[in-house]
Amino acid sequence: MYCPNCGKPILDDEVFCSSCGDNLDLDATPVNTSPQGFTPVDTSYQDATPVDTPQKSAALVYLIPQKNAGTGIVLSFLLAGLGHLYAEQMGKGLGLAIAYIVLLTLTQILTLAEILTPESLAFALLSIFTIIIAFAIWLWALFDTRNIINRYNEYARKMGNPPW
Repeated sequence: MYCPNCGKPILDDEVFCSSCGDNLDLDATPVNTSPQGFTPVDTSYQDATPVDTPQKSAALVYLIPQKNAGTGIVLSFLLAGLGHLYAEQMGKGLGLAIAYIVLLTLTQILTLAEILTPESLAFALLSIFTIIIAFAIWLWALFDTRNIINRYNEYARKMGNPPW
């Protein structure tokens, strides 16, 4: 047997449903033997005219393609732009990854030039400047990835499909 209020299976001798707490007065309330398609009937007022009660229907459940913010942050930690690629922001992800790789390569070239010509201070300053810019891009990519994935998931939950 099933509860006429929530549709959960119940024992034959139960007086109240263990799931929803509904009174299972079997003499007054007919119990449908199928778990789906039940219509609860309020028989607490015997002298009132019966009113059709709406059938309970299952809530619509969508399989929403959501992204994990932690995965995106870990990918951005490894290389700026990878988290954006994970969040399907291809243009921004590729742009960040290329800029980050170019800055790191430029840093290595400037460091090598500084080693070969130790009397030049310009190479050292440019090397430090590129390191600071690369670090700023990397740090911004971490936070931006989290924000983009959160916006992506919020839109997917509301609309039922990916935003871009």
